Amino acid sequence: MKGWLKYMKYRLCSAALLSLCMFLHQPVYAEVTTNFPTHCKTNKYVHLNARMGSDETDVNGHYLNKKNKKILSICTDKDKEPFSSVIYRYGEIGNIELEKTATATNRFYFYESVTDPHAGEDIIFFKNNGYTYYVSKATGQGNGVSLIVYKSKKLMLNLFSGTGYGSDFEYGVAEINVYKNSSVFYIKTPPLNN
Repeated sequence: MKGWLKYMKYRLCSAALLSLCMFLHQPVYAEVTTNFPTHCKTNKYVHLNARMGSDETDVNGHYLNKKNKKILSICTDKDKEPFSSVIYRYGEIGNIELEKTATATNRFYFYESVTDPHAGEDIIFFKNNGYTYYVSKATGQGNGVSLIVYKSKKLMLNLFSGTGYGSDFEYGVAEINVYKNSSVFYIKTPPLNN
């Protein structure tokens, strides 16, 4: 009887631990603030919005982020997979410089990376007219959104949102999970400097 009781305690503890791990592994999405600028239309869902800027240092070596008044938005047609479309938009509000849409016939690429034990990044990337665009969303204990653009292995643009959630960037309710039969993403390791 003692062996059976010990076995049942072990099973219950294992089930509780598994449930906790599954709960903690689930992505957490915050509500979108109503005052954060976005290029997403009212009938679309926000995956992310970010105020982009260049990284600079002041005379004392302190980090500065020079905002350029441009917003990067990733918008979706549904709140979760499978999506019919995912839309990248970049530019000032009312003046979009680039809009690119992923569909079942014109997919974006997605890569999930662990950068250290406490942080990682989700990278959405695509090609447009000889340029490769990388949008990197920090995950785990990381914060912020990066936009990096290459043309023929030459770095053309390197912008960062800053690390302030709600002031520099926000994540919306649209949950990208390419492991649930995504119809608009291919899973692919990003080429370096391409």
